[in-house]
Amino acid sequence: MIKKILVLLVLLSFGLWYFFKFQAPTPVSQAPIVTATPAPLPSPEAKKDIVEKPPQTLNKIKAESKDSSFETLKSSTPLKEEMPSLNEVRAEVQKDPHETPPQLLKFSEALESKMQIALKSEAAGRLMMSQLQDCALAPPGTTSTSVSAMCLVGAKQIAAKYVSLNPEAEAMLAHADENTLRIYKGMHSLGIK
Repeated sequence: MIKKILVLLVLLSFGLWYFFKFQAPTPVSQAPIVTATPAPLPSPEAKKDIVEKPPQTLNKIKAESKDSSFETLKSSTPLKEEMPSLNEVRAEVQKDPHETPPQLLKFSEALESKMQIALKSEAAGRLMMSQLQDCALAPPGTTSTSVSAMCLVGAKQIAAKYVSLNPEAEAMLAHADENTLRIYKGMHSLGIK
């Protein structure tokens, strides 16, 4: 009788082991966090070509600065100061991994309000483009790649409305970090343009 019980226990243990061996992988909440290696930054010379505005662009901004949307955008808090740091975003994700980090929501709201102003005039769009550049090409490790991807989307929206700003948007895309581009392309494929 005891032998039968032992045999049944062994068979039951083996059966359970075999059954659980083929179960779903570890849930995301228990999975280890994998970090990607950031793409190398563009050389100072390449970045200088992007960052420095030609004199005619600066003159255009000065000439169009009488525009109220330009003045509103100019007097608002720069986008760079509203970008959440990577550490803030990570801390919020660690606190509640199932919800969008509040800092990302706050940033997206600030970006949206600035974009509405920027799309009212080309002068405001040009000013916003320089702020988006600081965000989209932020050095790896300073902010979330999602934030940089949102800024790329904003740059493309402005470029779609004001074709003269398309070269700046394309330069941002050309110099963006690989992970940022991957998120941007994913957003773009979902219709976020």
